Amino acid sequence: MSAADDLRALSAAATTGPWDQWGDPGSYVHIWTADERIVARSVLSPDAEFIAWCRNHAAALADLIDAAEALAQPAGWWTGVEQRQEHQLLDRRAVVRDALDALEADRG
Repeated sequence: MSAADDLRALSAAATTGPWDQWGDPGSYVHIWTADERIVARSVLSPDAEFIAWCRNHAAALADLIDAAEALAQPAGWWTGVEQRQEHQLLDRRAVVRDALDALEADRG
């Protein structure tokens, strides 16, 4: 099992997202789900922001881990055909770009 698999398993077992925080920034806040269920109470604001962000981006982070692992592997070493190697590298770059785009999507 890879780190991406671990992250996907943790995400699947956790309360469904997206999560958000509510309360006064700089103090203790609550973490809520989109349907207004409390996930955590009295969490320091920076911690709540971090936890909610990670929950909301778990799938994109797992995809990015997979893509980074794929890029770390030799492209097409088993084929010996340069054209196929280039095609595989372009495919891997597209997966990385998609994962990065997903992380950037909510930054506006």
